[in-house]
Amino acid sequence: MPTPSYKNRIGIASATTGTGTQTLGAAESGYQAFAAGDDGKSFDVVIEDGSAWEVALECLYTHSGTTLTRGTLEASSTGSALSLTGSQKVYVTRSAFRELQSTMAARGHIEGGLLAYSSTTAITVSACDININGKLLETTGTTTLTSASTMKDLANSTVTIGASKCYFIYAYDNAGTLEFRVQERTGSGNGADPTWDADLDYWKSTGVGAIARRIGKFWTNASSQVIKFICYGKGRYRTYTLQQYNAVVLVNVTYAATATAITITPYVTPDDDEIIVHCIAKWNSSVAFAGVALFVDGGTNQMYFAKGYSDSVNSIAFGSCALPNTGTLHHISSGGGASNLNSVTLMGVRGLV
Repeated sequence: MPTPSYKNRIGIASATTGTGTQTLGAAESGYQAFAAGDDGKSFDVVIEDGSAWEVALECLYTHSGTTLTRGTLEASSTGSALSLTGSQKVYVTRSAFRELQSTMAARGHIEGGLLAYSSTTAITVSACDININGKLLETTGTTTLTSASTMKDLANSTVTIGASKCYFIYAYDNAGTLEFRVQERTGSGNGADPTWDADLDYWKSTGVGAIARRIGKFWTNASSQVIKFICYGKGRYRTYTLQQYNAVVLVNVTYAATATAITITPYVTPDDDEIIVHCIAKWNSSVAFAGVALFVDGGTNQMYFAKGYSDSVNSIAFGSCALPNTGTLHHISSGGGASNLNSVTLMGVRGLV
């Protein structure tokens, strides 16, 4: 539900009867009435009619005729919309629902908005209730974003996905309407990595600022197809796990006696708290013993070590590898011979949105 307008000390009498739109009269003593500049705006109000009362959300004010719709009932003394007597007073208020909204917004609230693989050219975003720049916005159903069709970037241009790329998904406040936008990671402009806003408490777009909040990402393979993934999580902390056989191969390598860097861009970005990789170690029969180790930052922080013996083929998966935002992943193979480390494959990422 969008955030309504608010104006101090509005208190107006109305002689309208029944349950429909009210025609407003004069301001109560010590209060003010709506003005021409309030035309077309929505307000939350409390209606007092004797001892009966009603709280209504998003009541639309029309200056021509000075009318106010009844909006959406939040609560009342009778449990339903009042049948007004014509002696009621109307006051702009801040309801309990709006107080709850403000509390959630202050924490960077998001509920729903989970991504899912739909096809090689499309993803879906589940229904979402989300804070963007202090406003709570929502969608009520699943949104499908299709390459070259309904997939739009932050400039509202159609996105056609390309080969071996990473794409960010943003929740976008389009003048009060929640939309989902897809932005290729290019390193500059709207395609730059999102930045952390400590005041808003979430990752936002560098290019268009606080009206575009990052909610996830997806990857494409060498054939310009969306890589199958599963999005886990509740709220803001989410994990994206890729399908094993179509995941991103970060490096195909052989023997390396010293720490050798593994290129992880553009697939891993600074907003990822952890990366999840799959290490495939293969040992040559001429080697009695061989092993492989993965490190962060040139070998100063060993993350994983695997070993094996002659004529063995070993495939080792390790998850929750904490990769610092400024870190670089490296590998070392021991024992000599050919193909000690066959490949390192990105299986997913984990982090806050």
